[in-house]
Amino acid sequence: MKRFYFFILCVVAGFFSCNNESNLFPTLDNDQYAFFVADALDAMNMPRPEGSYNYPCLPGMLSWKALKTADEMKQVCRVPKSVLEKQSTQAVIQAIWEHPDFSMFISWRSDSRMQPSLDRYLSDWDAYLELTKRPDAASCLLQRYVRMNVTKTTHVFFNNSLQLLLSQYVFIDQLSLKEKVQLATEMLDRIEQLKKQLDVEETSNLYSIESSCFCLVRLMVSCKYIPMVDAIKADEKIREFEQTGDCSFLIDAGFRKNILDLAANFIKEN
Repeated sequence: MKRFYFFILCVVAGFFSCNNESNLFPTLDNDQYAFFVADALDAMNMPRPEGSYNYPCLPGMLSWKALKTADEMKQVCRVPKSVLEKQSTQAVIQAIWEHPDFSMFISWRSDSRMQPSLDRYLSDWDAYLELTKRPDAASCLLQRYVRMNVTKTTHVFFNNSLQLLLSQYVFIDQLSLKEKVQLATEMLDRIEQLKKQLDVEETSNLYSIESSCFCLVRLMVSCKYIPMVDAIKADEKIREFEQTGDCSFLIDAGFRKNILDLAANFIKEN
């Protein structure tokens, strides 16, 4: 009898374990699943990578409403490490891309600093940690950045979050000088696109422009671009921004313009 009760306990524990969480949710085929990640797929302008992971539960699904806590939501949106290790780099990025929180990176900061907020979130995100191990991560991120759409307001959120990923030195330092110049050029062009698309003034604050400036500063630092190195030495605000991405400094339109002018010169000189 004791063995029987032990067996029942093991079955129940296994049923509710995180590793078996996907068994609690209906299996969707790719077409059904695509409905729940429609914005993410629309922003990509590229085929969904082969071997991409389908999350068992996402916002909009009936099963999502049954989740009671943030921890439960976090657990069902974890990709098993055994899956991540076998995926292509683009498929790993796709797991990040389709995660419910990805398009809202900018909203995570409890203050105006982008980097500390990213550090708090990314430090235990298995898909991100797997991406940092891939030697082709940066080139895959760049490929995705160049191809993605910025034609809708919802796309701007994905654009912003991708720029914040690209601002991380673990990826920037993988890029060649040619790729860094390509990324900087695309970012400056995209700022102009977004200003026209959203019909905003030069001095307006946009999260996407803030993350662009953050990434551009780090690109130039990674290249040891002398004018940027000198600017960081001379200006405490730029030095703080390069380290923490403190957006409060970007209230000053002149601060933003200085960064964008330096980036334009960096492109011309390389």
